[in-house]
Amino acid sequence: MTDPITKHYASDGSVMTQPHGNNLYNINFTGVDSVTGNYHFMHHGTNQSLYYDVTTTKWHDNSTDDPVGIGSSYNGSFISFTNGEIFNSVDLFFTDSAGNCIGGIENPFYVSSGGGGVSGNVSGPSGSINRFGSSITWTIDATSPSASASDSYYLKLDNIIYHNYGITHSNGSPTVQTIPTQVGTWKLWHVDQNGGTLLDELTVSQLQTPGRAFCNFW
Repeated sequence: MTDPITKHYASDGSVMTQPHGNNLYNINFTGVDSVTGNYHFMHHGTNQSLYYDVTTTKWHDNSTDDPVGIGSSYNGSFISFTNGEIFNSVDLFFTDSAGNCIGGIENPFYVSSGGGGVSGNVSGPSGSINRFGSSITWTIDATSPSASASDSYYLKLDNIIYHNYGITHSNGSPTVQTIPTQVGTWKLWHVDQNGGTLLDELTVSQLQTPGRAFCNFW
C-alpha cells in the first residue's frame, strides 16, 4: 500500500528531508482498514494513533496519548480532535497534551475549494488486492486519479475482466470492494494514455474448505 504522506514537518514547521519511523516528529502510515477504507497512522509511539475517516472526512485521535490537538500551522491555534474534526487545510500540525507542536504533514486528503473541488494531492495510481479467508478485498487508494474517459481501472481474473460494468473511483476517497474468492490470478490495473500499470497481483491456488471431523475406533 502506498504511503499517502509526501511531506513531513518538524515542530518548527521546517520540512523534514529524511523522516524515519522512530523520529519524534514523524507520522507513519500504518495501512487502510479493509472494511471501512479509513486511513490509519501512528505518531512516534505505539500508543499514539490517529486515523482519517473517508466517509465523514474527519481526522480522529484514536488513542489517549499524543497527539491531542490539530491545526493548520505549527505556530497557530489547535483544537482537540478526539471526537473527530474536519480539517481541510493544505498542511496539518499536531500538539501534545501540553499544547506543544510535535510535528506535522502535508494533508494527503486536502480538497481545493476552487475548480469544482479537485483534490490537492493526486499522486500516481495505486491500489492493492488482499485475501481474507473466503473473500478478496481490492482497494484503489484515495490519492489515485479519478476514473474517467482517460483513466480506467480494471480487476482481472486470469486476464478476463471481472467487473464488466467497469470500476468507478473518485480521487479523495478510497474505493474498496469485497468479493468471493476464486482460484486463479487476480490483477488490478490502471490504464491511461500512457498504457497500463499493474497496481497489484494476487494468486489464489486453492479455496479454503471447511474442516472435517474424524473419529478413530479401536
